[in-house]
Amino acid sequence: MKKHTEISYLKGIGIIAVVLGHTNASNIVPIIYYWHLPLFLFIIGLTYNKEKYANNVSRLIAARLHSFFPMYMVYMVLLGLMRNVFYKMGILQDVYQPYDICTGMDALVNYLKLNAEPFAGALWFMFPFFWATLLYGVIYLAIYKLRLSERGECIFSFVCCTLCSVVGFFYVGKEFFLSSFFDIALVIMPIVWAGGMYRKLQTHSRKFFNIIGFALGIMVLLIAHYRYNLWIILDQRKYVNPLVFYLLAIIGIYCCICVAKLLDKKSNNIVSRCIGEIGNYSMDIMTLHFLFFKLVDFIYFTCFKVKDNFVLSDFPHSLYSKTSCIVYTLVGVSGPILVRMILKYMSKLANEKIFYKITGGK
Repeated sequence: MKKHTEISYLKGIGIIAVVLGHTNASNIVPIIYYWHLPLFLFIIGLTYNKEKYANNVSRLIAARLHSFFPMYMVYMVLLGLMRNVFYKMGILQDVYQPYDICTGMDALVNYLKLNAEPFAGALWFMFPFFWATLLYGVIYLAIYKLRLSERGECIFSFVCCTLCSVVGFFYVGKEFFLSSFFDIALVIMPIVWAGGMYRKLQTHSRKFFNIIGFALGIMVLLIAHYRYNLWIILDQRKYVNPLVFYLLAIIGIYCCICVAKLLDKKSNNIVSRCIGEIGNYSMDIMTLHFLFFKLVDFIYFTCFKVKDNFVLSDFPHSLYSKTSCIVYTLVGVSGPILVRMILKYMSKLANEKIFYKITGGK
């Protein structure tokens, strides 16, 4: 198995947290919400290559779309084709009616507008992700045009990202929430900037990520939840206040980096290999984990005696027990990976068959 990078470990940690955050693990979900989505925005800055994209923002966006959009369309078509089956199974809420030919074709057009199927995960997140990528690309395009020094680049990007956050929180304060989630992208830009700065200082910062810092970070996150009952929910624009939001997000990301560095040191360990591989399937898991939540509910409903308060169509899941969050997390992570692996295998067979026909079996 190939060696995974720190980025794949961070993505693995982040996507496991996203799935776990959608379960009923009430004691840890608020803590996860402090940092799990900001972590993916941090990765925008961490993975930005100014040598490759500084003078070509369209190339940057094309690269991001290429990593997401093809499989997004595949999954939307598959979920759309299965929609009527899901409805008959009872796992789809009544508000989502079955498709006929006309509504099915309308849905296909809507997929291009990123109007996803109901089981298609938390794909609202892709909007602020792409907006933040665009904003960061534009900032670095300005830096390229101005030919700033390394120090000037850091200062200019910080000022621009800070101004973005000021505008974003102005929108939030006026309760002017944009359906494109552009306001969230504005708010999150200092986190993207932090990812870019970490990329620059990565080789010199290893000593600052240690077990003592990790323990202190975890302690702060636990106090924020258990002592002050703080909640941060990005899509609801629930930030507590700007300073607390950024502080908790950065502390959570810091702890994730500590874990990623530990996994990198133990790269041959099975846990490290699994988390790194999970990170490579983060888009698939983000898109499909809700579907596998509901399949767990359907199997439970079919095979076991259910309580009167069990509603099969409840979203994102119907089970609330001490172990259900573990089951949902395991299935929500492994199920989408299995689907992607099957699709890869089918694609490989199809390509081999086409090649065989073209070459006449030679």
